[in-house]
Amino acid sequence: MREEEGVIELQGVSRWNGKLSYFQELLDWTEEYSKNPRDTTVNVNLDFIDPSSAELLSLFFKKLVKVRKKGYHLNVNWYYNETLENSKAYGYVFAKVSKIRFNFIELS
Repeated sequence: MREEEGVIELQGVSRWNGKLSYFQELLDWTEEYSKNPRDTTVNVNLDFIDPSSAELLSLFFKKLVKVRKKGYHLNVNWYYNETLENSKAYGYVFAKVSKIRFNFIELS
């Protein structure tokens, strides 16, 4: 996360291992960031999302809505690979649940 630039990047694998530590850290950070936000770009490039972590990621996007409600631009770039199962579908779900417009970018 590059807070001073208004850039948040999530990449790799999103798997919940039964411990909330990482996700709690992300949710707490997002809550604090949304108190004094700036124009924000979120780049998401996840190779895998398990169903349990998907619920927590949904909370992350819902918290980000506060950025837009405070009058700042919120841009979410969802990178996906058609060969990975559910890669794009999760993005659509998060966009719908959070009511944030996502930019879907296919990786080659």
